This record gives sequence, C-alpha cells and structure tokens, in this order.
Amino acid sequence: MTRARHHGLGALALNLILLVAACSSDNPTAPRPDTPPPPPGFALIPAGSFTMGSPVAEPGRTDIEVQHTVTLTRPFWMQTTEVTNTQFRRLAQWALDNDLATLSQEADLVLRDQNGNQDYFYVFRAEMEIGYDATGDSLFLRDAGHGLNPDNPVVGLTWWGAAAYCNWLSLREGRRPAYDHTTWLAQLDGEGYRLPTEAEWEYAARAGSGTAFAGSQIADMDCGPDSLGFQAWYCANAPDWTRPVAQLWPNNFGLYDVHGNVWEFCNDWFDPEYYTVSPDTNPPGPDSGDFRIARGGAWSRTPRFCRSAIRGIHFPGMISNLEGLRPVLPAPPQ
Repeated sequence: MTRARHHGLGALALNLILLVAACSSDNPTAPRPDTPPPPPGFALIPAGSFTMGSPVAEPGRTDIEVQHTVTLTRPFWMQTTEVTNTQFRRLAQWALDNDLATLSQEADLVLRDQNGNQDYFYVFRAEMEIGYDATGDSLFLRDAGHGLNPDNPVVGLTWWGAAAYCNWLSLREGRRPAYDHTTWLAQLDGEGYRLPTEAEWEYAARAGSGTAFAGSQIADMDCGPDSLGFQAWYCANAPDWTRPVAQLWPNNFGLYDVHGNVWEFCNDWFDPEYYTVSPDTNPPGPDSGDFRIARGGAWSRTPRFCRSAIRGIHFPGMISNLEGLRPVLPAPPQ
C-alpha cells in the first residue's frame, strides 16, 4: 500500500560545506576486565585525556583549532565503520514499517519524521543510492551511476536523519532514545545511541596520536601521494565517489575510515570560539547555533580537509553526497 503523505517541506537547503578545527595527545584508560562486550560492529573507546586542536605549525591548520586539554570521563562504544547503505536501508525500512517515519512527495520524495513536520531525514534523489518502490512499499539499493554499493557509506541524509537513525537503533533494541524528536536535544549520558560529541569524535579518531592523521603527519596539501593513502579514501585514491567501508587500515582503536570517505555528523552545534570557553571535562558542545559539526573529511577532499583536527560545518537540513554518520553508545563506567 502507499503511505499517507504529509505536506510542508519547503526548499531544500543549499549545499555548503565550511571547514575549520581540533587535535590530540592522549592517555587512554584501560577498560575494566568486567566491561560488557560491545554491540556487534562497535569498539570500546576508553575514558582518557588528550590535546584537542592542532599545533600552530601543522600544515592546513585553521585559526579556530586552538589546542586545549580535554578529559573524557565516560567510556563509549563507537561503530567501527561509517553506517553503510545496507544498514541505513534496513533500519529506515524498519522505521517505516513501525510508523516511526513517513514519506512525503515534495520537489523530491522525502523520508521524514512520523509527525510530518519540517524535520526531513533523507531525500530520494537520482544521485543517491537508496530508492523507494511504491508498489512494494519498500526501500531498495539502486545504481546511482557507480554500481550497486551495499557496503559504501550512506549519503543523502540530513543531520536530523542521522539523529533519527540513532533513535531507531535504540528503539529496535528496547533502549530509551537519546534524542527528543521534537527538539532534537540529546541525553548525552543516557542509554541510547547518538552522534558523538565533537570531543568524543576527535579523541576516538586520534586513538592516542597527536599527529595530523591517526599515526602519521600530513605530507601533501593537494591530491598527491600522502601518508593518508593507507587509511583514507580521499581525492588521490577516490576522486569519483565513496568506497566500501573497512577496506583500509584502522586506527589504534579499531575504527576504519575516520579520515576521508564521508564527513561524519557530530552532535555539536558549531561555534568558532567554543574551544576558548569549553569545559575541560566532557565538553557537550554549544547550547545552540546555525550549523552542526561534521568531522573527518570526504572522498573528494584534499588531505588538509581530512586531518584529525579539521572541523566541517553543516546546515542541519542540508543534503549532499559527502556526509554520513558513525553512531556511539555510552558504556558503563570503568
């Protein structure tokens, strides 16, 4: 059957990506032996301290990457890969089947909140790799010009869509969702899946390193050979599209593709001055803003935009083929 449609999307936000700052030098705390095992496909990121931001001499650095010491007192699990097309399709189908999302025909077919409000999650455009079959009332993977890519990171979703995905994960497992789906405020220390804070993301990406990338320095500012090549998909080795996850080397926490492939949404609002006023312990991010943070760079970007410290900013309602997500889940205290 065809789903009921709701009205009122408005013009889709224009694509824009602005980029700016963060870095590290950590002392991760070893997890307790009785720590429960991580959910499948997740790695435990221990509590610890690190230097966030980049040194003044780092090539490609921006002025808002002011170095400062951050301590994370709460361990967390983080998905070892970016969420793939298959993972998003399956969970979004589950959300549709359980009336947690609905479809709306605007300028494009849109997946949106179940209340039919302005918070749309995914746009079924020709260049995106997930489609909708009205006859079967089902989502499917499609060739958008690069073949069928079940294991490539999902793109084409908004920040709201990334947060909703985290809520769907929680609901499917019987957990209390982290996000209020009206205000989109997150309970950071709750029991539900969510997007990482900016500090959590950088700490996990660095995995104990203080270099431009996880364990190596930047060697080229353009698309030439770089130490990035063994651990990231970027303009030198993936100039045309995303690549399947977990094909290159992971960092020391076992996370794949933290550099390149797709920008990864964070929970934080963007504030260029936040590093100068943020708390030293468990910084939650600014209370409000116009843009959300995205981290890690993408397949079309040069090495300078894939550094551990780079900060991308993203309008919550923007869609593009450059952004995806990597959920986290709070872990028991160590």
